[in-house]
Amino acid sequence: MGQAGVFSIGVQLLLIFMAVSHTASLAVMSIDLGNEFMKIGLVKPGVPMEIVLNTESSRKTSMVVAMRQGGDREFANAAMNTATRFPSSAYIYLRELLAKNTSNPVVQQFYKRFPYYKMEDDTERATITFEHPDGTKYSVEELLAMVMESAKRYASVFAEQKVSDAVILCPAHFNQAERRALKRSAELAGIKVLQLMNNHAAVALNYGIFRRKEFNSTAQNYMFFDMGSTSTTVSIVSYQVVKMKVGSVVETNPQVTVRGVGFDRSLGALEITIRLRDHLAKQFNGVKKSANDVLKNPRSMAKLHKEAERVKKILSANADTYAQVENLMDDEDFKVKVTRKELESMSADIFERIAAPVQQALQGSEITMAEINEVILMGGATRIPKVQEMLLKTVRRKELGKSINTDEAAALGAVYQAAYLSTGFRVKTFAVKDANVYPIQVQFERAVMDEDGTDTTRSVKRTLFSRFNPYPQKKVMTFNKHTDDFNFDVNYGDISFLSSFDHQAFGKESLSMVELEGVKEQLDKHVDNFTESKGVKAHFVMDESGLLLLDNVEIVFERKPNPASEETTFSKLSSTISNFFGSSSSETSEEKDSSEGTDEKVASDSSDSEHRDDPSEDKKVEDVEKDNSNINKEEDNEQPSAEKAKEKEADGSSGEASEQTNTTADTKLDTKDNATASNATKAETKPVTIKRSISSKIKVLDSQQPDSEHIKASREMLIELTKKDEEKMKLAAVKNNLESFSYEVKNKLYEEEFELCSTEEEREEIREKLTLIIDWYDESPFDTPLKDFEDKLAEAKKLVKFLYERVAGHRDRPQAMDALKSTLNHTKYMLASMKNYSLIAPDGDGPFTQVELATLEKIYNESKEWMETMKAEQKGKLPTETPAFNKEDVAIKIAALDREIKYLLNKAKLWTPKKPPTLNNSTKSNTTKTKNRNATSPDSPEGDAGYEKTIDIPEPEEAQSKPLEEPPTEDEPASSEAEKSPRHEPVEPVETDEEETLQLDDVSSNSEDHHKEL
Repeated sequence: MGQAGVFSIGVQLLLIFMAVSHTASLAVMSIDLGNEFMKIGLVKPGVPMEIVLNTESSRKTSMVVAMRQGGDREFANAAMNTATRFPSSAYIYLRELLAKNTSNPVVQQFYKRFPYYKMEDDTERATITFEHPDGTKYSVEELLAMVMESAKRYASVFAEQKVSDAVILCPAHFNQAERRALKRSAELAGIKVLQLMNNHAAVALNYGIFRRKEFNSTAQNYMFFDMGSTSTTVSIVSYQVVKMKVGSVVETNPQVTVRGVGFDRSLGALEITIRLRDHLAKQFNGVKKSANDVLKNPRSMAKLHKEAERVKKILSANADTYAQVENLMDDEDFKVKVTRKELESMSADIFERIAAPVQQALQGSEITMAEINEVILMGGATRIPKVQEMLLKTVRRKELGKSINTDEAAALGAVYQAAYLSTGFRVKTFAVKDANVYPIQVQFERAVMDEDGTDTTRSVKRTLFSRFNPYPQKKVMTFNKHTDDFNFDVNYGDISFLSSFDHQAFGKESLSMVELEGVKEQLDKHVDNFTESKGVKAHFVMDESGLLLLDNVEIVFERKPNPASEETTFSKLSSTISNFFGSSSSETSEEKDSSEGTDEKVASDSSDSEHRDDPSEDKKVEDVEKDNSNINKEEDNEQPSAEKAKEKEADGSSGEASEQTNTTADTKLDTKDNATASNATKAETKPVTIKRSISSKIKVLDSQQPDSEHIKASREMLIELTKKDEEKMKLAAVKNNLESFSYEVKNKLYEEEFELCSTEEEREEIREKLTLIIDWYDESPFDTPLKDFEDKLAEAKKLVKFLYERVAGHRDRPQAMDALKSTLNHTKYMLASMKNYSLIAPDGDGPFTQVELATLEKIYNESKEWMETMKAEQKGKLPTETPAFNKEDVAIKIAALDREIKYLLNKAKLWTPKKPPTLNNSTKSNTTKTKNRNATSPDSPEGDAGYEKTIDIPEPEEAQSKPLEEPPTEDEPASSEAEKSPRHEPVEPVETDEEETLQLDDVSSNSEDHHKEL
């Protein structure tokens, strides 16, 4: 079976829709936000997984937005055409410019490739803005929001409903600042971001959902090589069936886990296009067709860029081709032959860089090539033959996997994830565990004592998320040596694995600074002889989007029981009951830790060696982070184990006696069972954990988030531009309708049907007025308001309304009369059948009354007479004259007949015949049985037991001649006439208690008398 067949069948089996509220939007989408093209996936009821078509019916859309004069915007191919004619008015390759300033090498490389843009730094946010030729300034986030807004509009039109929930794809090399900027852009576009998903994770999910039956408990490793327009990413993933908790149920589902990622953010097909563009420019300058330098002409360079992109694609399948551009510069055409060898020669150093991301991914995953089942290609640049050749050489394979759609796999995988995250769909679980690419650490200052006894501070670093830690995940950092308010910094860890260019393009390595307030206040308030501090705990979360969040900060205390207090039996009982149901006192309640039930690791700063250069301290943290067996685990053996006591309580050890002992100078608590060590001492109450929130202020250091006023201004600008776009589309539609309608009517006036229904004078008048309307349309200025065009369109339609009605009536009247004639024939037959049945029904026991039949007959006669009259009147009229009747008049007559027929038929279906008398089985004599069988019950005055009447409308010629049915025997169960007649459905009998008491033996024992009576 082909890939299309597997796709169709697989999705239908995997995706099951769930009923939700009528007011909620059922459709969700995904946006594969590439640097050159954008693909949009959609899931809605009836459309399991599909790629959205844009207004040009294309499955992929160019990532460009053009701003024309007057604030008009253009997208997709229209914007690309503008980019060729007015390069500085169309913005391309925007994604990689997020969260960067002009000093970043990525921005400098962009300006070198496209020097016609005017860019400057936003000093408040340390990002760049584009200055439009009209002086308007747009940030990268605003321009990207415009593109995503167009994606939302395409999806809404395709889904025929509003779509705003989306999973947005981003490259693996995006850091925290770039991910936040991308999410802000989507929110400016009015998109609710369900998740920022890495491209490689979406591709791996798409590959796995159609092969879920092939996976088992043994891990299967695959490598995905993704080379796009501006970057290259290599990922190694493992597919495995694992047990996971879904709600309150443990299920076995497949899971894809990212083991390693390697990338080069500047290795892509765009660099090949740029080199080919520059090569063509040098060829044109070499022939000396113009005295001007083509490299300094933005429009000419834009034309060459477009042609270089076309030639590059052709050379992927052909050995040579011609590059040709009409009127390249100074009215001079350009044509030159380009071979594949020339292209590979000028891009040789680019192809040599393919091996580096592969080796980086292998080293990070600690998996060898022998353990990888298949290397699968992804991305448009992998179609270049030289890329595949170099990759085969690197991985030492004979062939590469080409089993997925390189353009659409990521968008389809992301839209499956969107359906999984949405509340409107029920999707089979396929878990995704992505990997954190950049390590993150916490750094803080601690007061220590030097060897000479002087107080000083030392910088302490703790790794929070190591490289390739899976996420989503929660972690807790414990600070147990601070007795006053303090600050700590969140930074990136060691990123020396990056190349020189990627390291320079990375940006700031400091993420944020956190200021904690209220630590000293809480210590002074709670610490006493029986309460000690267990440290300040900072709860961090790396969510599904790979964004690091500080969830909350709290200080934890542990209160020991007071040995001097003597509890009475009643107070002990009260305490036990209170602990069972939960104490109401905020001072003594043991709150459940927020990290329970999640995949959370605990990191602590408690250590004897605290200076930054001590490798043993980092090793301790790494070992703990690699241990996934426990949700909460201590990091230092000297740290008090309050969490361990809670775990033992949950395991059922709360009823066991525990003894408090002081084991160290720091008064550590041991909550283990000491029953074997103390036989004579009575069990004491366990320590109580107290938690109090600490105020935290976060200062972002890597990229400043815009303030509320800036965000509001951006949204208002986008809303205003959207309104202009809608008005522009309405104006274009009205202008198109006016022009097409005018020419269409002028052409129809010469058709035979229109000439037959109009006079020459009428046609000439219509032609003259339409000519005036067309002349007005051609001469109307550019700024003519929309209402003027709407008025002219209404005038044109009113001008020919009478003629269209004539033509339609001339065409439809014969068909309408045929329909009325057919309805009359049907009514005549039904009326005769109903009358015949009423005649043969005993004692008038039928579903129809004489009044109902008379009413139907009256309507039939009136309609028939009206039809004959109208035919006679219309026969003498010309097509140009006012008709005697129209199709609406005929429709009224048909509706009246149809209404009466349906009423009588529905009455017949609901009609229940009168009940026959029930058999009395209490008397054994034949005389009594005969009387009972002839008796009439109050509910059914006539009839025989065990039989039911059904409606039977016989044929007119057979109504009086149909013989009576033979009664059933004991071997032949009783059945109604309707069950034997295929033309009618039987009426269900109404069961009563009397019918349920009938016994088959009594009926069968007197079957002969029963037959005689019938």
